[in-house]
Amino acid sequence: MLHFSKSLRLTVVVITLLTVFTISFFGSIYLQKRNETNIIHFYRSTSWYANRLPYQSERFLYNQKLYQLNAVSYDEFYEAYEVLWSRIDVFLTTSETKILRDNHPLVVEKVQELFSDIKSMDSDFQHPAQLHTAAFQKKINSALQHSKELRFKLSDVLNGKVTQAIHKANDYIELWQLIMFIICILLSANLLRFMQRFSALSKVDPLTQIGNRRGLFDYLKYRLNQNEFFAIVFMDLKRFKLINDEIGYEVGDQVLKMFANKIKKSQNCEVFRFGGDEFVLVADFKKNSPQKEDVITWMKALQQRLNFEYSSKEYTFPVMVRFGAACRQSNQEITTERLINNGIHALNEAKKAQDSDCVLYQDTIIQTQTNKHKKSLIQQWLSEGEVLPFNINLIPLYQKNKDELIALQFELLWKHNQEVCSHEWLTDHRLYLSILPYILRQVSKQNTKPILVKLTHLYQLERLLKTDVSDLFNTQKAAISLPKLPDLAHYELEFLHNNNIILAIEEITTHTYQQAKHLKHLRYWVPSSLPESPTHKNVLFELADSLKMDTLLNESLKGKVTSVSPKHRIILV
Repeated sequence: MLHFSKSLRLTVVVITLLTVFTISFFGSIYLQKRNETNIIHFYRSTSWYANRLPYQSERFLYNQKLYQLNAVSYDEFYEAYEVLWSRIDVFLTTSETKILRDNHPLVVEKVQELFSDIKSMDSDFQHPAQLHTAAFQKKINSALQHSKELRFKLSDVLNGKVTQAIHKANDYIELWQLIMFIICILLSANLLRFMQRFSALSKVDPLTQIGNRRGLFDYLKYRLNQNEFFAIVFMDLKRFKLINDEIGYEVGDQVLKMFANKIKKSQNCEVFRFGGDEFVLVADFKKNSPQKEDVITWMKALQQRLNFEYSSKEYTFPVMVRFGAACRQSNQEITTERLINNGIHALNEAKKAQDSDCVLYQDTIIQTQTNKHKKSLIQQWLSEGEVLPFNINLIPLYQKNKDELIALQFELLWKHNQEVCSHEWLTDHRLYLSILPYILRQVSKQNTKPILVKLTHLYQLERLLKTDVSDLFNTQKAAISLPKLPDLAHYELEFLHNNNIILAIEEITTHTYQQAKHLKHLRYWVPSSLPESPTHKNVLFELADSLKMDTLLNESLKGKVTSVSPKHRIILV
């Protein structure tokens, strides 16, 4: 099925309208000419009937003169009378003269006057002796006068005056049609220019004034026809959602504008906003087929130029960018949609990666194959009871300023390379909740300390409580560790209370205090990192103490703890 761009469809519409106007214009001229021909034909066909009346009336009057002089007989005179009577009657009744009668009532009036004179003579012709009387002569004189008037009126109709008026009116019509045709051409040209401008504006993002998604698709289709190497780089701003949620959309919009202004300065690149905080850059390289390392080096240099610090009277924070790129090789057959999907996939991998903010699509293919292999190892273990594919590493958590071991966390290490198998990776591949009961049973058999289980959402806890490790949570031998305290609905609060669930969170803010008022089992703050500033660090510790939460630190964070300075103490009400 063929697909046409909107600009092409609009152009076709304009051309179609112009064609219709042109056909209408010349068609109307043709119809006018045809109408004139019909009118001329009408007057020619009607003139025979109309001209016979003056002719027959003159013949009748001429015979009357001859009859007075005894130059013609009574029969010839009476024959001329009957012929005139018949001709007038035909003119008043035949369909051939209907248009003439309808359009020229004065002619009809004069014909009827002449017909009345002719009818009045019928009694005289019945008594031939009266044809020599003065009364008959008076009728003849009246008929003569009416015949002259009829001849004059018919001449106005048949000598072309009316036809000339019609021709003049048609000339005015044709002139008006020409003016309207010129106006239509001008309007169509302006409409076409407006639609071209509208089509251009429809490819521009109104906030950042750079190309939008539609512009990106059109540009990629153009570039793919050139059979040259280029890279499509997807990028987004780290923690941008947090800026919108915590600070506000006004600041978020300002950040997007500032970032767009910086990225527009990139050389040999076309820039587009894909949506939200995601931008796309289509880049050319001096080398027609650069190496993977060249593209990575270029992206890292671009990253350093684009990272900046937003600063205003109220807020100051860093703005960081990450990249996911896909390359189109010279003469490579690939569709626009496939190329964009490759770039999006690379950016998604960059969001997951913990060691790199610049990811190439070809590297993600290798990573995808690796993920498939790892996933198959776990699924094989779950289905066939093979040897666990990773080792369980326990991480002790100590109370702040004390050496007392309070709880344990665990991490999984792949046996074949000792790399960490993160719970985020397991969650993304829908394996975390499947292996978690086995891990918890193994850890609980060897230790008596509470186990902090990292979860992302409470629905995961609901599924865990339906397994055979639910007693670990009910007896508080296991607790739930969340990234931050979510806004909990009433039924979720009842669920936590009824199941005697202990909660730990990794991130605390002053907003946490309002939520914690309704939670009886919010017990631990387990930070994954601490700020470098002693002041900020002590403020967070004081906030945790105010919430009556125990601060649990792993060994790497334990040495960074300092005492709380009284002048930074927080009072929450």
